[in-house]
Amino acid sequence: NFAPDTGHLYLGGCDVVKTYDKYKQRLVFMDYKDARWTTPTADVVQPNGKVEKKDTYDAKFFDSIYDLGDGDIDFPACHRILKQMRYKGWICVDLDRTRNGPRASYMHCGHYIVSKLEPIYL
Repeated sequence: NFAPDTGHLYLGGCDVVKTYDKYKQRLVFMDYKDARWTTPTADVVQPNGKVEKKDTYDAKFFDSIYDLGDGDIDFPACHRILKQMRYKGWICVDLDRTRNGPRASYMHCGHYIVSKLEPIYL
């Protein structure tokens, strides 16, 4: 089985859509996370207070996580693959970092899902 984290696939150098298509028969759970490589201009402070120095890989990773629709991942293409295979399982929206707080990210991602992804299944 395969339960990919889209952000990790992207940041690891994979073409997310091609990976979904190639392994669609193995998909059992979706972990939607948007990403685009970003170089931090300041240290990244985690919600637990841990500070990632701006010149470290961890800071670059966490600074490269975005709300759905704000990164480089083509979620509509991923969703069309899921529709093609008649996927009826869970899709988790996963954020390792929220730029404007959890509620704002929740609202932003929810709007993206309803306006961009939900119509693909209708």
